[in-house]
Amino acid sequence: MFPYSSASEVMHGSNYEHHVKCSAGTVAFEPIRYLEDFGQVYQFSAALALSTYRRVLQTYREGELQAFGRKYLENWQKVFMCLPKITINAETTTI
Repeated sequence: MFPYSSASEVMHGSNYEHHVKCSAGTVAFEPIRYLEDFGQVYQFSAALALSTYRRVLQTYREGELQAFGRKYLENWQKVFMCLPKITINAETTTI
């Protein structure tokens, strides 16, 4: 699955290009567990999971769709929309 693989690559450090930035006389090292795009990855993953679960309910347990929608609005929506602020502090080394 393309969207998962590209997000996973950034989050899990499998591609060093996301973690080492070189420019005129400097090298910046960013953490292996690079969380700068965490909000986008989280929202995409949550939306995909909820959409998949809703599709399963629609196909196999249609009678539970209304309760699922209500539970989402009452209990989960605020949590999914309220992300913590993450600050990234990269180290820069001059060569």
